Amino acid sequence: MQTGVVLAERLGLPLVALPDLHELGGIYLEELVEGELKEPILHGHTPEYFRQHYPLLQFNEFPAEGWWRGGREARELWLPRAQRLLTYLFERHGESDDHVAVITHAGFYSRLFQLIFRPAFSLSEELPFSGLIVFNNCAISRFDVIEGRLFFMYHNRAEFLPDEMIT
Repeated sequence: MQTGVVLAERLGLPLVALPDLHELGGIYLEELVEGELKEPILHGHTPEYFRQHYPLLQFNEFPAEGWWRGGREARELWLPRAQRLLTYLFERHGESDDHVAVITHAGFYSRLFQLIFRPAFSLSEELPFSGLIVFNNCAISRFDVIEGRLFFMYHNRAEFLPDEMIT
């Protein structure tokens, strides 16, 4: 969210929240209490919090208790969530001249990458790759859609950052 605000302010672009862009696993906390694993329900920030702290943010309403339904997100939900995002992007921007920046986390980006480069697998099949695509913080990857085809232009560009900031 913080990265998105900086870009939106500096570039004069809209900032749209898409709940599917969160990191793998969702928001959860596990703690050992008297020898038993407990997981309190965490819901993430509320709509009011976002209105107060990120006034540029555009979002559809979500539950008053917070955007996350609570608990750890099951591994089998990661790829379908990535597919929903890709479907949304193609339906909304695929046939346009729009330039869209997607700001997300490395784990989720890895699942997007898997779907983009492994279209022969169905979502119900386990993909042979389960690691992470190396992606430095603040690095940029570019995909172009040209005449309905997806082109991978570059990945993990961070030369605009000083070496000490690349992580």
